Order: sequence, then C-alpha cells, then structure tokens
Amino acid sequence: MLDDKLRFVHRFYDTVSRPFSLVIAKIENHEEPYDVYDMEDPVPFEIEWQENRESLNVLGQCCLSLVQRSFKEFLAAFVARSNCVRESEVPKLIGKQRGEKSWFDSYQRYFRQTYEIEWSRSPVSPNFLEEISLARNAVWHDGSVWDLTVKQDQKYYDRFPDSLFADDWEKETWPYTWSESLPYQPHKIDITADKLKLAIEAVRGFCSYLDEQWESHAQFLE
Repeated sequence: MLDDKLRFVHRFYDTVSRPFSLVIAKIENHEEPYDVYDMEDPVPFEIEWQENRESLNVLGQCCLSLVQRSFKEFLAAFVARSNCVRESEVPKLIGKQRGEKSWFDSYQRYFRQTYEIEWSRSPVSPNFLEEISLARNAVWHDGSVWDLTVKQDQKYYDRFPDSLFADDWEKETWPYTWSESLPYQPHKIDITADKLKLAIEAVRGFCSYLDEQWESHAQFLE
C-alpha cells in the first residue's frame, strides 16, 4: 500500500509539473511565444517565469506533504496491526514521555522498546525522515499573508541549518549578503523534482528496513 501511494505521488508530480516546466524552458530558451525582445524590459517575461517556478514549488510542497503523511500512516498501521488495535488508538498506545519533543521521537522510542528496532541502524538516516516532517509542518503552518513563500521556522532551521529542502540559491548567497552583525535568517523552502524523489526513496527505503526488522523480530519470538 505504501509503494502504491509513493508511486502515485511520483506520477502525479511528473504529470502536473509538465506545463510549468515547459513554460520555464521556453522562456529560458527564448522560444515562441517568449521570443519577443523589449528594449525597455531588460528581463522579459520575468513575472511569467517566477509564477511558473513558484507553481512547481507549490506542487512540490503538496507532494512532499503526501509523502510525509504516507510515512506516518505506515507507522500507525505497523503499530496497530502488531498490537491488534485500531489505528485511532495508536497515539494513546505510544504515549509521550518526558524529553520527547514530537511524535517522531515517541515513535522512535516505541519501536526501540517494543520491537527492538533501532531506527539509527537503518541505511536511511532517521534524521532525513525527521526533516521531511519538519518541512511538511512548515508548509502547512508557517506561511505568510503576503505571498506563497514558506520559510523554515526557527526550530526547523536550528535543527537543520543546511536543510536539503531549503532554497539552494539562498543557502549559497546569504552568508555573503548578510552582515555578521545581523541574525541569520531561516531559508525559503523549495521542493524540486529531485528533492521530492529523494524524499520518496528515503521513505520507501526506511519503511522496507522496518519491515525487514519486524520479520526478524517475529521469527525470534517464535
């Protein structure tokens, strides 16, 4: 079921992104109807380029949210089935202990204590899965009334200052454009096709690891 969801997200992004990518390519290559040069406009079709670029980013944000949701649903189903309870009962079953800052910490502790599965031993770093969740949270909770730009919140930036999902141009440019006397600013979140693909593969690989570990755990109990 998880594979089906992840494949759908990949196909969905690929299909919906095509018209936006096509316009961007035509503008950058000065192809019709974007081959008209205006002496009074040094950067022709800049607005059209930005709008289509932002469309790709918004699409990427939506798809990343679906990937994160699929991951969390997988974890809930894993716990529910292994305990023969409903998925709605899982949060209460897992609980939250002192020092745990999020559901991610609680799940990680629960898998270690209940199944003897160490997330840190996965070939996919659990830190990347945590970053996917933080990026999703920023997308849904940290927008601005002024535009569609979404930035890391301070918690996200402090945890992952070199975030994969941060805008590459901002990461490269800000250290040089901001004075050392000014506080460093969290970056804009930019979800490209390549970044989304990495997130999809990370979730697929991590959940495969959990499945393999569960099978070993179940055989040991037998």
